[in-house]
Amino acid sequence: MSGADQNGKRRGLAEAERRIEAARATGAKELDLSRLELAAIPDWLAALTKLEYLGLIQALARDSPVLLVATWADRIQPNIPLAELKEKCPHVVDLYAVDHESGNGVEGVRGALQRMGAALDHVGQPRPASWVKVTEARLGGPVTGLAVAEGKP
Repeated sequence: MSGADQNGKRRGLAEAERRIEAARATGAKELDLSRLELAAIPDWLAALTKLEYLGLIQALARDSPVLLVATWADRIQPNIPLAELKEKCPHVVDLYAVDHESGNGVEGVRGALQRMGAALDHVGQPRPASWVKVTEARLGGPVTGLAVAEGKP
């Protein structure tokens, strides 16, 4: 890689990091990478926009189910080889296309997430009191509906 390319990557990384920190500081729910020169986007960040991140999920959370959601389905039909993907990444559960303008598909995603959540082995189990305290501290008050395990800190 030439010196100019390396400098461009460094600038891209610095700009991407600046935008990430600004988004975190303002509590943004989305990250704006628009108008960032594509060649300047660091490889690790670019990889997160591809399906390559599934390998990372498989390595770090092998048993975690993954639900893929393709947005902008009103304008772009997802072209993802789901059967092939499930072969390589068996933790992929399904793919849902969501229309961002009309909201079509959102209920399907919501239902799938609820079913996946309800199937987790720890759902309905008592939580250690320390977990409940942390949750209450983060939410700023008492939380109802959490069973606390007796005798566990």
